[in-house]
Amino acid sequence: MIIGAVVYKLKAVSDCRIPVSHGRLLHAAFLTMIKNINPVLSAQMHDASVKCFSISGLQFNKRYKNNTYFIKRGDTAFLRICGIGQELIDVMLNFPEGCKMQIGEALFVLEDFTCNQEECTEAGLTTMEYLWQCCSEMPVMRNLTLHFLSPAQFKVGDYEYAFPKPELIFGSLAERWNAFSTEAKFDTDKIKELSALLNPVCWQGESKRYNITPRRGITGFTGKFTYDLSRVDAEYRWVFILLAEFAVFTGVGRLTAQGLGRVAVAYAE
Repeated sequence: MIIGAVVYKLKAVSDCRIPVSHGRLLHAAFLTMIKNINPVLSAQMHDASVKCFSISGLQFNKRYKNNTYFIKRGDTAFLRICGIGQELIDVMLNFPEGCKMQIGEALFVLEDFTCNQEECTEAGLTTMEYLWQCCSEMPVMRNLTLHFLSPAQFKVGDYEYAFPKPELIFGSLAERWNAFSTEAKFDTDKIKELSALLNPVCWQGESKRYNITPRRGITGFTGKFTYDLSRVDAEYRWVFILLAEFAVFTGVGRLTAQGLGRVAVAYAE
């Protein structure tokens, strides 16, 4: 199954304002762009319980004021969107030249894009099968670091849980992997059992409030968390590296299609 990250360069058509927490606006804008090309796929993506895409927030070369970006005509922004599946990736790589993206009250035009990691380190295409092969053949790692770049949160029962518990992180990633993999799948109970052995030996983090809408906020967590893998048998440690690399594309936890749960990873022997 192909997975990929595409980074788009957008140019503002006119002066506008965008709230700092604009993940829901991006979610709607992206599905509308997909709908203009493939309405059936857009509907499937909207209704799916496990989302086949994740979105990062717009990146501007200016700071926000009063929780708002004040955009001038001609300003540029960069947008990273990750997708799973050939049909979606094909659409993401073939938006028509000059395609417009309406993000709330702001209108942007698509100026350029890349999926080449040599051009942009946050872009790239691969497959789940290739990730599995590479991670299963790598040296045994001693620790794994997850850097949560945007707030992450889990749903446990009927309440929201805002803490990087390994069983929730890797259990949810294993479930997401199984939802899309056409070949190798995980025993999610086993993954959760092994995850309980991970020891957070070094971490810096905090809870953070994130506004889903102007009237609704959630509490998530951000920060950098390093987990000691030494209590996990060497033959299984690569699985956590694989799931972490998968998370770079899918995000971690809830609402990853609205900008939450974005991660960067690192590991060491």
